[in-house]
Amino acid sequence: MDPHEPVRDGSLSFVSHAHSDHTGNHTEVVFTEPTRRLMRARVAGRRTEHVLDYGVRTDSAQMGRPAGLFSLQLAPAGHVLGSAMALLEAEGRTLLYTGDFKLRQGLSAEPCVPLTADVLVMETTFGRPHYRFPPAEEVFAAVLRFCRDALDNDEVPVLLGYSLGKSQEILCALAHAGLPVMLHDSVAAMTRIYADLGCLFPLWSPWDPDLAEGHVLIVPPGKPAQSLRERLPWMRTASLTGWALDSGTRFRPGTDASFPLSDHADFPDLVEMVRRVGPKRVFTLHGFAAEFAAHLRHLGFDAVALSETDQLELLLSTGNPVLPNPATNPSASLPRPQVAEGLEAKEPVDADNSFRGFARTCEAIRQESSKDSKVRSLACHFRDASVEDLPALARWFSGRVYPAGFRAIPEMAIGPLSEALCTATGCTRSDLRTAYQTHCDLPEAAAMLASRSGKSASQPPSLGEVQRILDRLAPHHGEDAKARATQLVPLMQKCSPGELRFLLRLLAGQLRIGLSDTRVEAALAQALGTDPEAIRRGHLCLGDLGETARTARDGGLDTVTVIPFRPLNATRLESHRSSPEAQPPASRGIPMQLHRVGPRVELYSTASERLTDRHPGLVEAAGLWNHHVILEGILLSGTPGSPRKRSAGRRDRKTGSLDLFSQEIPGIQFVVRDLFWNEGVPWIQHSAAERHRELESLDRPPTFVLG
Repeated sequence: MDPHEPVRDGSLSFVSHAHSDHTGNHTEVVFTEPTRRLMRARVAGRRTEHVLDYGVRTDSAQMGRPAGLFSLQLAPAGHVLGSAMALLEAEGRTLLYTGDFKLRQGLSAEPCVPLTADVLVMETTFGRPHYRFPPAEEVFAAVLRFCRDALDNDEVPVLLGYSLGKSQEILCALAHAGLPVMLHDSVAAMTRIYADLGCLFPLWSPWDPDLAEGHVLIVPPGKPAQSLRERLPWMRTASLTGWALDSGTRFRPGTDASFPLSDHADFPDLVEMVRRVGPKRVFTLHGFAAEFAAHLRHLGFDAVALSETDQLELLLSTGNPVLPNPATNPSASLPRPQVAEGLEAKEPVDADNSFRGFARTCEAIRQESSKDSKVRSLACHFRDASVEDLPALARWFSGRVYPAGFRAIPEMAIGPLSEALCTATGCTRSDLRTAYQTHCDLPEAAAMLASRSGKSASQPPSLGEVQRILDRLAPHHGEDAKARATQLVPLMQKCSPGELRFLLRLLAGQLRIGLSDTRVEAALAQALGTDPEAIRRGHLCLGDLGETARTARDGGLDTVTVIPFRPLNATRLESHRSSPEAQPPASRGIPMQLHRVGPRVELYSTASERLTDRHPGLVEAAGLWNHHVILEGILLSGTPGSPRKRSAGRRDRKTGSLDLFSQEIPGIQFVVRDLFWNEGVPWIQHSAAERHRELESLDRPPTFVLG
């Protein structure tokens, strides 16, 4: 059933649908007619094909096997066109294998029809409770607003969806929108097969970069989308994926937006599927298999997560147990992720200035449901931290590795990082792939493999040792990804499973334990006995939590003020921003701070990175300003008072900057939205209305307009 590797030993292979992770160059295949058509277009080679219709019970003799050995019936899975669930019957017992499925009615696939069975083998891609998809109508409405907004601003909206299934669903949703649609070549190929099989779509055009302007583009993610950036620097991209429910997903693929649309079942539908099938036993596959199996056991079902490479070799005979059952055999060993000793406890964690102490506190905070409890736990850790470690810890718990203004760790390719993990844990790439299929989360998969390695815990690395290694990663932007990943191997080998989990989360800049800058500020205030407002104001002026913690520890917050050429952390500062309609969307320009004192002008991004050298036109215009100021605003292309012109440069997805050089663009415009400092006087302590009135009173060069 859906074997990943080619099966060429004469065995039957059931292919539930034509996605590449469910197909292979098998010798003999069972599938539906749509899957046969789609698979022929995607998988080369000759094979013996057994095409079955939905709802027809077929005896093994009709597939070239001994009569009465088993019977097989297919039912629609609702995932993509032609996707099927397989109901096997042998020796009086039945087994239903779902493949990928979706109970919600889609626009381009047959509705799912669950069947009752003794044993259920089901996918659990979104097997955590927070994966609850909003109604598809609401998602499609939001996608249409995104497309129309982009077209109204002379941008090309690009919707990223898999060429098979997701793209056709998007195309159907655009049927009554009246928007011109253009399909990437791979999407067009699958759509033509859908149309041959009877699906109705709105009119669309094949991909032509010279005619793309004014169209909605539907493109597969990955390389096809990346290649478009060379041809369409003014495009806006949106990813349509169920993972959009995870925080930060919008930014991971380098897109401007992300919408929660999936061809899979969400958590409530996974539970509903089990209830409709009514099985005596359940086996879970993929995604959060172990966690969903645990949830089913809590509901009273006999459920086990399958996590091994032979996960689909199930025996239907009553005399052969499929897997050890912990309900009847407590000593049975099941493959499942483990956590480092002590990490699962909610009791207060002992003071520990090693990286192990950091990981234990992270796990304790993650398990707390109360925001106040999270802050208290973090405050205890700060209180017991050494003087030298406090600044780094303040940054780490906010999800940052470096002080404000420093570039983040360069993103590592999954290949080199996976190789480093395999070296550190002693596992194979196949082991890592299987663990990742269980969790769909690299840190969790790494912790699972480390716990299985059986290595005794070594002396944990100190916080200073970890920071030194991370510091070595930062400046080597010219070094290839493999060389950078190799530097992490000795550190990974010293880490216990729980420590390895949070080391990887730290590298990703997302601890995912429910902490925000506000809560880290509150914890610092509690730990140091400092006024929370003083911590907040210090963070605002210093722009860095580590430096704020150091200054608060030394009792210097009273002297902290706004200083030119030190970027502020003004993300939560009360603003005079008028109406949302009056403000240019962030995607239409570059938000930044401008510092000007005397002849010196500096520009900083919202992440406090220096951008001065990238925008000489704005620096030149700021030199005409008659005041010494610190401003916040958005840089746009186009001459003041004229319609906005499209940028001739490309947006840097890591820095958010555009190459807006005055010799290439007819003009630039800086929309001033806030005033932080003027002629030596800080204005952040004043109200938004007062700051706005002060801005209105200043003489401004033509390039600068009020937002």
